[in-house]
Amino acid sequence: MDTGRYAKLFLSESREHLTEINSALLELERGGSDTAIARLFRSVHTMKGMGAAMGYASVGELSHELEGLLDKLRNGTIAVTRPIIDTLFASVDALEQAVDLATASTPQQLDVKAIIARIQQAGSEETPQTLTSEFAITTTDKREQASSPGSPERERFWFRRGRGGGGELPPNDWRSIFGGRAWTRTTNAGGSPGEWYLHLFAPEQPDLNWSNPDVRREHEDV
Repeated sequence: MDTGRYAKLFLSESREHLTEINSALLELERGGSDTAIARLFRSVHTMKGMGAAMGYASVGELSHELEGLLDKLRNGTIAVTRPIIDTLFASVDALEQAVDLATASTPQQLDVKAIIARIQQAGSEETPQTLTSEFAITTTDKREQASSPGSPERERFWFRRGRGGGGELPPNDWRSIFGGRAWTRTTNAGGSPGEWYLHLFAPEQPDLNWSNPDVRREHEDV
């Protein structure tokens, strides 16, 4: 097949799908759930087929691995965590580079070995990175959870406002690995309902915010 004839069409359609992928990924990062993952999966699946049809190996291979990771998120084999989000962002960046190189005036194939290895590692995690025994909740942590919204202590975990007029619904419909909601609502100092915190396991194990430098520093010291 004369791929040069269709390269411009491939590039145009790929950019549309990449725009959709980035939009869905941002939605997922903001707390989106099944809908965002479904959007990601559809566009990546389409790009896999397009890349294979054009003979763009790097696009097809990377899309294939990314599709596999998204399928695990879709069926609940793994949970959406900060490391997973970071891996998805890095993968999409690499996918954009692969498309640009494949459709350049002098076509090239991006070396995707490293990013594919990262995707495979992310997909092989049996449990997401969360609050483990090294970070077992202490009385101090309980006080940190009860601190005012926006405080540095609260930034160590994942707190979000609830949905609904009074925030009475959890931020999204994520489920805990142990069953039930993955969100628990806090109570403010005055007794009024507060924000919700994320726990992909038990309510006694709130998920750490791994983008927080204090959390990363403490983990390195363990």
